Amino acid sequence: MSTTGRNIDSLDGLRGCAVLLVVLKHLFQYYSGTNPMVQRSIAGWYLFQTGVNLFFVLSGFLLFLPYSKAAFSDRNFPSTVKFSERRALRILPAYWASLIIFVLAISLTSNSAFGAKDIGLHFVLANNLLKSTYMSINPAYWTMAIEVQFYLILPAIAVLVVSSIRRSKYWAVADIFASIGIVSVAAYAASLFLHRIGGHFDQFVHAPEMLQYLPVFGVGMAASLCYVSASEGPWANRNLQTVWKGLGAGGLILLGLLVVFNQVKLYHWRYGYVAIDQLSGVAYAAILLGVVLGWKSWNHALGRRWIRFIGMISYSMYIWNLVILQDFVLPRVDRVFHGGIVNVPVGFAVGIAVIVPLSLLSYLAFERPFIGARRSRRDLQLIASRKTPG
Repeated sequence: MSTTGRNIDSLDGLRGCAVLLVVLKHLFQYYSGTNPMVQRSIAGWYLFQTGVNLFFVLSGFLLFLPYSKAAFSDRNFPSTVKFSERRALRILPAYWASLIIFVLAISLTSNSAFGAKDIGLHFVLANNLLKSTYMSINPAYWTMAIEVQFYLILPAIAVLVVSSIRRSKYWAVADIFASIGIVSVAAYAASLFLHRIGGHFDQFVHAPEMLQYLPVFGVGMAASLCYVSASEGPWANRNLQTVWKGLGAGGLILLGLLVVFNQVKLYHWRYGYVAIDQLSGVAYAAILLGVVLGWKSWNHALGRRWIRFIGMISYSMYIWNLVILQDFVLPRVDRVFHGGIVNVPVGFAVGIAVIVPLSLLSYLAFERPFIGARRSRRDLQLIASRKTPG
């Protein structure tokens, strides 16, 4: 398991928490349609739905770290080409392998074939643009499309942020992150207007989803700047641990408040979906800073080997868990126990027992070889950069 930084273990553990939240969300999502008790408590398990937002915050934080370090030092601006190569090696092999498997499996078992447009949009991770392809093969793919689309604009945002910090224009940095939130809300409002008009706009999903979730990535990027400032930047000599602890505790309180707000169905408000996603992103960014800079007990708990292991295979778990749970595990648990609330814990236990080994196999086959290739290439680039002429 990688330990390339002081707090990487705890971030692996936080990633493990994110995927476990997603698994629980899919579990309760299935039983909300078959179990009356789960249906009545649907607003109470809103917290599980925020696991995806935690993934997005972590992506924003980790991917922005090299840019944050460049902003507060004389380091060169990270290469966009190398960034793209590393992201492609990390994401695409496991994704394409699972896509091929799902297409073949569904086509053979249901005697139906997917159209070229459907497969093509999934192949280039643009399936989240149209309603017809949004969740047609594997519903979990919608977030992976958002993730990759975020990669395309991250270097452009980084250029603006890094150049502003190097010129000590911190007000401009605040304006950049504020603009991200404004663009998100504006895009959602424009989408609602266009869908009211109807016509060809009806075939598209509401709002380009990458823009809708961009503020969630944005608070992760902002947290990255705070982390570098506190660890090796202008705040390095200040004792701000109490501040980071307060932020972490505040993030937990905000998550609790969001669960309460969900009881009154905030998401039914026209901009409710945008609001709860952005607020949960703020909560998780605060918790992240509380983990890496504030509460040592949180850092230690998230650094335990079992949760780091879940974090290590979390990408494969994310790809496979929904289909395995809802199409294979939970229907069979229902047949054995004939309904009832006991199905929920049993379904979770059996699901984890099936999903974890499968995800480990997927990680070893489709992720680890390319992670090794990515690290070898990075090491060679570091060695070449250190060589002097002659």
